Amino acid sequence: MLEVPTTQQDGFYPRVNGTMLIDPNSEYSGKIVSVMGRQTSLANGVLKLTTGDKETVVCVVAPDYEQEATEFVEVVGLVREGVSKEVDLYVTRPLGDEMNMELYNSMIELQATPKYQPLFRQPEFVKA
Repeated sequence: MLEVPTTQQDGFYPRVNGTMLIDPNSEYSGKIVSVMGRQTSLANGVLKLTTGDKETVVCVVAPDYEQEATEFVEVVGLVREGVSKEVDLYVTRPLGDEMNMELYNSMIELQATPKYQPLFRQPEFVKA
């Protein structure tokens, strides 16, 4: 059983793209996050998503996981510590077969701008 971080506000999960998860020691390591993307494959306990910034995020799923029937999904899961772009999947939400991932990625990049961070993040995620 994975230990859920206790420093995160329950129900609040930062939205990230693949680039934000490249550094295995990023501020998101060991945190629960939300990642949206196109489902590209499911095999051997791994669901792969292509995010709006064209990165591939690996989602480790339970053996009985059933893939959503839509092209795009939101994944909520725990970012694995010390591993690049890998998430232990907790929940998926179907988003349908049409989504403007470039527009969504623009919003993700906007939230990383210090001026707008308070609108998107709880206080402990805001960079000093």
